[in-house]
Amino acid sequence: MSMPYILRLFLILLMISYHDFIAAQNTVIDDVADKLAVATLKEMVSNDVPSDIRILVLPFRTSNDRSDTIVAPLGMAFARAFEHELQKELKNKTRGKVIIQSDKVDYEMREYFLPGSVQQENEFYQNLLREKTPDYAISGTINIDMDYTMLTVNNVHLLYNRYCNRPDLTDLAIPSVQRNIKTDADRLKLLKYQTVSDIDQAAEFIARQIRFQCNIVYIQLSNLTYGRTYATSEFSERLSENLTSKLTRLGGYQVSRSATRGLGGKDRTPYLLSGNYIEEGDKLKINVQLINTQTNYSTTCVVCYLPMDYLSAFGMEYKPPNIEQDTEIQKIIDTRDESNDFEINLWTNKGNEGVTFFEGEILKITVISNMSCYLRLVDVLADGTMTLMLDNEYLEQSRANAEYTLPDKFTCSAPFGAEKLILMASTSPFAELDTFRQGGYTIIRNDLGTVMARSRGFVTDVQYAEKSITVTTMGKISY
Repeated sequence: MSMPYILRLFLILLMISYHDFIAAQNTVIDDVADKLAVATLKEMVSNDVPSDIRILVLPFRTSNDRSDTIVAPLGMAFARAFEHELQKELKNKTRGKVIIQSDKVDYEMREYFLPGSVQQENEFYQNLLREKTPDYAISGTINIDMDYTMLTVNNVHLLYNRYCNRPDLTDLAIPSVQRNIKTDADRLKLLKYQTVSDIDQAAEFIARQIRFQCNIVYIQLSNLTYGRTYATSEFSERLSENLTSKLTRLGGYQVSRSATRGLGGKDRTPYLLSGNYIEEGDKLKINVQLINTQTNYSTTCVVCYLPMDYLSAFGMEYKPPNIEQDTEIQKIIDTRDESNDFEINLWTNKGNEGVTFFEGEILKITVISNMSCYLRLVDVLADGTMTLMLDNEYLEQSRANAEYTLPDKFTCSAPFGAEKLILMASTSPFAELDTFRQGGYTIIRNDLGTVMARSRGFVTDVQYAEKSITVTTMGKISY
């Protein structure tokens, strides 16, 4: 019995649709690889490169070049896919005359991307060329802008292998190629390379990409914060725990969890790993940056996506319960002025970046100023209550630029959520506040605007400085 016409037509259309779907999935990588293969062959022809050569294709890295546009790495999975597509395009376009070497060069290029130092990386690279004996090795950098509108391949070089004894060859620089990303289908295809299934995979992805892009030894790790706030959560704490382990085991880093910036934003260990996360459709977008705090440049950027269903399945909180209150307080803080040459700072015994304290833990606070001044320290609790922790504490000139740790210690307890520690400094005494004692706290009756008023009366030539940090408190969590 012959297959009914309608059924046959349906199956044919289904096969065509499937083919179109697969083609669309590969469009971005195919197009960029095709453009780069054409540019490479043009450069080879214009430089009279013989056709009997062997090319080793290496995975393309993410650029570390400083620019006004922050770039996002697509990960090693993308690098490997692009490497294989470029091999295919070069082979097809030369009709097999140019031998393209793959030999997998190691499945994830772990030896290439995860060496302990730049010297070890160079040694690996030289050993690879000596062992594979290609005439050329091609590699470069590939990036996508944060808006996912442009994919760029640049810094591409066809490097002559000195171990192959071909004096007729020389290094070649290949022109950059770009590809506009116009459709949502293309963007979804690229997002596939950055989507992880759980926190463990997210931590591994981030750790591998950090090592993928730079070689350093020491990292200060800050908990990631929610959106444009400085508040952390159970999710960010669990991610940091996993990330500490992955950075140590996979990257060989020495990781400190107390991220602290001193005066001027400078850091004792210059490399600070921090970032944020925000809802984006049905996923949580995780943005991580490795910042050199001495220069304030972001040297590395990593982006990945975690399905929101994962957080829901485990009942995992990813933002504090009082996030709206914290946002409003931050708006007030951000509108304040201060003298340019007057610097103050504060930190806790857990640092001052992405700070989280759990129920029962002890909080200690240290402050510093670069000149003599009066200090006021206020804690805005998670329920909005304002407490006075330090008032009109005078720092003499002899104590300028010296750390001062408050003698009082504070135990983390309910209410839990995002708190604000606000340090104010003035060269003139502060006005008195309306306060009362309750439950071991000095409670402030005034509103936040009054509390942050500068100095008593209308005093000329008064210098003022202000610094705040967010401390997220929460009950104990089990791992």
